[in-house]
Amino acid sequence: MPVDPDHRVVTATVIGVPAPGTVVWRADGERTRDGSPVTGDLDDPDGALRPGDHVVLEVVRDRFRWLVVEVVDRIPRPRSPARPRRPHAHPARPPGTVLIAWLPFTRDDDDGPGKHRPCVVLRSTDPNVIRARPLYDPGSAVARSSGGVQLQAWRTAGLDKASVAVDPVEIPVARCEQTLGHLAPVDLAGLGITGRRRR
Repeated sequence: MPVDPDHRVVTATVIGVPAPGTVVWRADGERTRDGSPVTGDLDDPDGALRPGDHVVLEVVRDRFRWLVVEVVDRIPRPRSPARPRRPHAHPARPPGTVLIAWLPFTRDDDDGPGKHRPCVVLRSTDPNVIRARPLYDPGSAVARSSGGVQLQAWRTAGLDKASVAVDPVEIPVARCEQTLGHLAPVDLAGLGITGRRRR
């Protein structure tokens, strides 16, 4: 461990994700010279950290900020072994159906952390997988970077806020939950859903 009192190893908690690839941390039990909590930012290019995770940092302290020299360890919160899913038969979900599905945060880590998110069904003929477009808040980074399609009649679809449909993904049926509603004709047209054929 460094002997310089301004060069130390601290544990910290992730308190925010202001932008993709960056997190904000707060040192556990540390205060600045004026008594304020010690905070800083940290590169997270893999998007592996989320609020509540813990990290061990080697830092250099000066009068105004603490600079991270090295991330000594990352201690993500244990994932719940039981995600809220319920077993069910594969119900009829024609194109344009809006449902809730559990999606991982990153497409490259299907078993990583994730959340429940509304999605618009594009195809549901496979008994094991549906193809759908996830829905995001228009102000989210994902919606802004995807060039998605904003829904016009989102209340009709059973949603409680404006939403943007982003690029399609394949979702296992076991991760699909309740149906919220169905798209209005204007949004079916906007997403290029021209019919409810089954093949």
